[in-house]
Amino acid sequence: MTPLPARLEINTSGSWALLCIFDMNDKTATNVILRTVERLLLVLHAHATPRRKGVLRVRVVPADPRVRGRMGYSLEKRWEVTAERA
Repeated sequence: MTPLPARLEINTSGSWALLCIFDMNDKTATNVILRTVERLLLVLHAHATPRRKGVLRVRVVPADPRVRGRMGYSLEKRWEVTAERA
């Protein structure tokens, strides 16, 4: 299967930072990464100031800008897929 590189990014203070690049076609690795990110955000949210809780976000975007789509995570909605890249 052809690799599908994706960027895992986090926003804790108003700007996006790269955490890692991974192959979304590797289902095992992708599942581990997404579950780990959920746990990380729960811990960060529990210890964040109210101001920081408003900007604490994670997203997965294709590493290739020609590939459309992205995923975002929020505590309320969990993982949500959107059609456009932001």
